[in-house]
Amino acid sequence: MRRTTNKRQKIFGQDRNTKRPPKFFVFRIYIFSLFLYFLLTAPIESILRGKDIDNFRYKLTLNAGEDKKDSKQENEEYPYLDKNDSPIKEGLPISHFPEEPKIINIELESDKGSFSLGSSSSNFKIYVIMIIFGYLFNFPFKSYFRRKRKGKRISRSHLKFCKRFIIISPVINACIFAIGFIITNTMFYFNHFVNNIYYQKYSEESLIISIIAALLTILFVYSWEKHRVHIKYLEQIFSPKELNKSIFSYRIGKIKTRLWISSIMTTVLPLSTVLFYVYISISTINDTSVLSLEQKQLLLGNVHSNLDINDLFISNLGYYPYISSIDSVLMIAGVIMGVIVSLIYIYFFLSWTTQDIIIPVSKLLKHVQSAGRGNLSSYTPVTTNDEIGELTQGFNEMTDKLETYFENIKVINEANSRFVPRQFLEYLGKDSIDQINLGDQVQKEMTVMFSDIREFTSISEKMNPKDNFDFLNNYLGIMEPVIHRHHGFIDKFIGDAIMALYPNTVEEAIDSAIEMRQKLIEFNIFQNQCGKQAIKSGIGIHTGNLMLGIVGGEGRMDGTVISDAVNLSARLEGLTKRYGVAILVSEDTFRKIKHPMHYNYRFIDIVKVKGKNEAVNIYEIFDGDSKEQVHLKTKTIEPFNNGIALYQKGEFTEAKALFKDIINLNENDDVANIYYKRCNKYIAEGKPENWNGIEILDSK
Repeated sequence: MRRTTNKRQKIFGQDRNTKRPPKFFVFRIYIFSLFLYFLLTAPIESILRGKDIDNFRYKLTLNAGEDKKDSKQENEEYPYLDKNDSPIKEGLPISHFPEEPKIINIELESDKGSFSLGSSSSNFKIYVIMIIFGYLFNFPFKSYFRRKRKGKRISRSHLKFCKRFIIISPVINACIFAIGFIITNTMFYFNHFVNNIYYQKYSEESLIISIIAALLTILFVYSWEKHRVHIKYLEQIFSPKELNKSIFSYRIGKIKTRLWISSIMTTVLPLSTVLFYVYISISTINDTSVLSLEQKQLLLGNVHSNLDINDLFISNLGYYPYISSIDSVLMIAGVIMGVIVSLIYIYFFLSWTTQDIIIPVSKLLKHVQSAGRGNLSSYTPVTTNDEIGELTQGFNEMTDKLETYFENIKVINEANSRFVPRQFLEYLGKDSIDQINLGDQVQKEMTVMFSDIREFTSISEKMNPKDNFDFLNNYLGIMEPVIHRHHGFIDKFIGDAIMALYPNTVEEAIDSAIEMRQKLIEFNIFQNQCGKQAIKSGIGIHTGNLMLGIVGGEGRMDGTVISDAVNLSARLEGLTKRYGVAILVSEDTFRKIKHPMHYNYRFIDIVKVKGKNEAVNIYEIFDGDSKEQVHLKTKTIEPFNNGIALYQKGEFTEAKALFKDIINLNENDDVANIYYKRCNKYIAEGKPENWNGIEILDSK
């Protein structure tokens, strides 16, 4: 017999049913993730708004061939050109002109289009559509958990959808964000680079920051959703049997990879955003002219008098680096936002990573401890696809094999207990049959019961071997449960005879014998209905000390009971046939009955059986007889006891009269007939010498 895995019911399955189902997050993840995206892009977006770039754009045209030497003559340094092409005497130049500069006509045109990445109406519409698509995809999951919390019925198709897509929902949600960001960044790229409608200093930087922020946001959405799926949702959707092993179809992940991703998400990517903001805040001036003192002081601050700016920058770098006030604001805002986002990511990713490791490990540890206490049907749900998931699945497979193994051992022990009773092993102080050694023994007081079918030899002669086995198995199959039900155990079958031991009380043995007699009546009714011969049985019961032990040799051992109590109970069973009664108990057994009045009994005789030097008082328990016999024996109990007393005194004539009256009332009372014949014999032949009322039996 082998138990299958489908038979298992897990502890975590009970937890799944008793825990209140969690809420399924949709808007919370989408809105908060977009908020983080806008935090990272907010500084450069603010700068673009502050410069009013969304409303105006500059169109630069170069007029080749026209010399502008006059302007250089007016000012040795290259001046600024304002929007009216007028020289600006103070400040720094906005660009480097070649040795033969061109005329630069700057025309201002109104731009009603969109420039920034995150604030235009078209981008806003894309984000709204992205949220709508995300909600539509996640709505079945949200509905599932809402209905589950309210205890409402969930359709099979609804559950099937959730099982099919819940595992890949983190990927799908991340893809929805990725598509939205790809569209917005692609629109920006084509508007400002491919079509080359205008040039703007912050366009390239804004696109790069947007791409970095989009990557961070996509990974954030994926990680948040994946964490909740593995820790919160799987146990509410899949059954315990399904979670006994991994349900993930994609490649096994690694904890090391997860930690690397968490580190990159919390430090490298936010830090790269900060560094990029620092980088784009640096402006340069390409020039070969000598700067004025005011310009040097503006560029170098307090150290301008100690350094030669031309030797320091122009000769080595070829340009002047500087940071304008607007760029300083941009850098500071970018650094602040990057640090804020980094702290947010550290909090969330540290929490997710910790829970993704600690919660599965805690569950596994709990069930390992439970298995250590012997509860091998306790299993851990496999809710992760990393090394912990592999370990959990391996643990479940191990406990499955161990439980199967122990169940097989249990089956084998149960099979062995049919040959060597379990109680026999317990009294020998053994846990299993493999611990038994030749010579193991223990002494204990028990009640021994022998039961035998009368004249079975003549009955079996009328049947073939198969019918004999079928007959015995039917008979013994009825009697064995009765013995077991009254806390006895069968030591051995001796052909048609049964030897049973009752280690607790004599009442259990007597109650068992009475019920066996009642079952025999039912068995005989069935025999008569089948046209077969009815049978009779006798039961002898005696209580005493006995030795339980193992006898035999190394090649063949057997458990047995050795005691005079066993022999006497066997002799009592033989006497049932001699006296024509069903159940005989010894005086040692009778005296141990706590409440004798609960039984119908009568004293039968004082006998000295073969092989015994001491006489034994024997009693009949007739509760197992037919109702008619029980009634008649109860009715004649007083004259019967008086007759026995007169017989023991040797007053055979008076005793004979009493037994005659009993026979007239109940002609089937074999004991009364026996005493009646004894009285006639002793009246006719006289009382033997040294007669003491004890019946000496020379045969078994």
